[in-house]
Amino acid sequence: YYGLDKFKCFTSLFACFEKQPFDSSDLISVHLGRFNAVSVSATGTAYLHGFRDVHEQEHVLGPKEEVSKAVLGTRPVCIITKSGDLLFGNDVGCQPDRISTEGPVEDVALGNEDAIILQRDGTMGRLLHSTLNVQPISLFHKVAAVACGMAHNLALTYEGVVFTWGCSNHGELGHGTLDSEEAPKVVEALEGIYIRKIAAGGWHSAALSDCDDLYLWGWNESGQLGILRPSGSRPHKDSVTVAPLPLLFTALG
Repeated sequence: YYGLDKFKCFTSLFACFEKQPFDSSDLISVHLGRFNAVSVSATGTAYLHGFRDVHEQEHVLGPKEEVSKAVLGTRPVCIITKSGDLLFGNDVGCQPDRISTEGPVEDVALGNEDAIILQRDGTMGRLLHSTLNVQPISLFHKVAAVACGMAHNLALTYEGVVFTWGCSNHGELGHGTLDSEEAPKVVEALEGIYIRKIAAGGWHSAALSDCDDLYLWGWNESGQLGILRPSGSRPHKDSVTVAPLPLLFTALG
């Protein structure tokens, strides 16, 4: 792992981005935030890398029990233990608080003002950053994966169906309109297509089908959809071939 001191010209506080090699031989996952990275080792330890203070590049995060996953937002950090407990910190420099949930947590996706929690029984909850309260999200389908953009959310069911809700100023919900949705709504443009992976950028979304076709929709101001189409479009298939291997995973920034 290496950091980059691209901000040194502005302030000496970013000196902690100086290149420091990190032994990644036992890491099982890495997640990138705006100014930091967080990694989890095979022994269940979470490490924070990057901008925390000028003296420390690697800082052990979270509880004494083993960690299964750690996720960063612009500033917040979420930690899931192997027993399914959820810890949340509003700032990477703070010790995370343990969050009360209805059941063990499988995954979490961080948005700008909230987080979407996926529990091991396939149900979802919404964690507000400001109050740390969890509100249940009603969806009569078992959910396999969740993703968050700046102000919109995606959920993927075990049947391969995509639901979206939240803000749609740039068409990031994929419903063919700019109307926001308070509750999860199925993306009808993907009807009949089995989706196996989802991802969310700031104001755009992606879905990967079981045929390895990539569907993208939302804001295209900087060409983030990879196609010459206007913003606010419905899901559009961009046939991706990475010969001789199929596309296995997609992620957006």
